[in-house]
Amino acid sequence: MEPSECEPAAASQRQGDEALAREMLLRLWLKLGHEDSTVALDKSSPALVGASSKREVRWMASGDVVCSIPASASYGAEVVAEVNEKAGVPEREQRLYVDGEELTMDTPLSCISSSVPLMLIRTLSDPRTTDLSHFHILPVFDELPRAGFTMIRKVSEGINGDIYRYRVSSELLKECQDEPCSSQATVDVAIKKLRNACLKRSSKVQTSERAVHLESWKNAPPEEHSLTEIGVLSYLSKQPDMSKYLIRMLGCFCTSSQTWLITEFADGGEIFDLVASSSLGDKAQRFSWELLQAVDYLHHHHIGHRDISLENILIKADSVKLMDFGLAVQSHSDSGVALRYFKAAGKNFYRAPECYVPVVTEVWVVAPPESKPGDVVMVNTGEGFLCEVRLPPNCVPGISCRSEVWGYAAQSVDIFATGMVICILCCGFPIWQKALLADPSFAYVHNLGDQGIASLLSRWQMPLPPSGPMQLFTEMLRTSDPSKRPSASDCLASPWLATLNVPH
Repeated sequence: MEPSECEPAAASQRQGDEALAREMLLRLWLKLGHEDSTVALDKSSPALVGASSKREVRWMASGDVVCSIPASASYGAEVVAEVNEKAGVPEREQRLYVDGEELTMDTPLSCISSSVPLMLIRTLSDPRTTDLSHFHILPVFDELPRAGFTMIRKVSEGINGDIYRYRVSSELLKECQDEPCSSQATVDVAIKKLRNACLKRSSKVQTSERAVHLESWKNAPPEEHSLTEIGVLSYLSKQPDMSKYLIRMLGCFCTSSQTWLITEFADGGEIFDLVASSSLGDKAQRFSWELLQAVDYLHHHHIGHRDISLENILIKADSVKLMDFGLAVQSHSDSGVALRYFKAAGKNFYRAPECYVPVVTEVWVVAPPESKPGDVVMVNTGEGFLCEVRLPPNCVPGISCRSEVWGYAAQSVDIFATGMVICILCCGFPIWQKALLADPSFAYVHNLGDQGIASLLSRWQMPLPPSGPMQLFTEMLRTSDPSKRPSASDCLASPWLATLNVPH
C-alpha cells in the first residue's frame, strides 16, 4: 500500500519499520530451522550446489514461495523476468537477499547452496518523498593556511556569503585538484566566503520538499543550502570525466567563523552581460551546445540543477561554465524512479509552468481526453496555474475528478530553463515574465502549442531566428506536457547542434 496522502512522514516510517521487520523475519527463519544452510558467498566453491536443479524464491515477510528458478542461473535478466512474471514485481522494485545480504546483478547463484531460498522484498516508494540533504557532506575541512592568498577584489554578494577574486599559490591547491596544477606559481580563483552558521546540519530540519511545501512553517530548510552546493561540487570534482563546461571546485578551507569555497575563476564574467551589451556575436550556437553538454552530464549523474539562468552561466576562456548548485536535487531514486519536487525554484523568466505547485494535496480537474487512471498529466487548475496531477483509479476522460497534486520532475524543468536561455541567446530577450496563465504572452504561446512562440514573435514584428534554433527551443519550452520536452541528449542530437558533436 502506498503512503497515506495526509501522513507522508508516518508512511515513510512504516516503510522503514516493515523493511526492518522483514530482515528480522529472515534472520529468525534462518536461526530456527536453517542454520546449517547459512550461505557462504564463496565464488570458489561450486561444490555447494545441491542435487536439486531448482531453487525457490520466497517472500521475506511471509515465507510463501513466489517462484522457482534454475539453480545454475546467475542473478540477472532471466531471474528478474521470472520474478516479474510470477509475482508481478517490476525490475526496479525487486530486491533479493540471501542470509540478510542483498544480491547484486550477475551474482553466480551456483556458488550458493540450492537448498537456501532467495528472499524477495518489493520496494515501494512514493516519488514525492524526497531528501533535500541528499548531497550534503560532513562540514569538516582543512584549516585555512596563514599565507598564500592575495585578494584582488570583491566580485559579488551572495545569500550565504560574498564572492571574491583571489590570487592563490598553486602549491596550496595541488592536493585539492584531480588534474595537474598550473605551471604558474599563482592562479586566480573565485572564493565564496560562507558563514559557518550556514553549514550547520540539524536533525530537526525537514528534508522532504513536499512536507515543507505543505507546511512551510515547520522546520523548513534554507532557501539555498551551502552544504548542497559544496556536496555537488565535491562530487563532480571527483569524477574523472567531469564536463569542462561545469565550474570546478578547487578546494575548501575553514576559519573559526567562515568556510572558504574555492572554485576556478571565470575571467569572462556572466553570459548575461554579453547578452545585455549585445556582445554575443555569432556564439549563440556554440554556447547553447556547451550549456547542454553541462546539463546532459548533470542529468546522467541524476543531478537536477533547478536554477539554470544567464546569471548562473559564466564564461572562461570563451567557453561556458555552469555554476551555482544551491538548489540542486537528486533527480532520480537509486532504482531509477524520477523524483517529484514542489518548490518554485529558479528565476521568473526561466521557471517552468509546472513549478507553480498549489499548496494542497488534491485538486479538482477534468481528466484530459484519452487519459487513463494513474496517468500523470498537466492540467489547468482553474486558478491561473498549470499543474501536474496523478489521476485517480476511477477517472473518466472529460469528467471532473479529485486528483493528487504530483509536483514536478527536476530534469524536465532544467530543460525548460535551458530552452529559455537559448531563446534569449537567439532573440535577445525573454518572451514572457512568468510561465503563468495570467501572463498574456505565456497564455498566448500556451494556447497555440508549438506554433505559439513563432506566432508571438510575428505579432511583435520581431525577426524569427533560423529554423534550427527556433525548432529546438520551441520543443524545450513546451508548456502542455513536460514529458514531451526533449532530453538534454536529444537536444544535442538536434540538426542545429549535431554538427558540433565531434571528438575534441
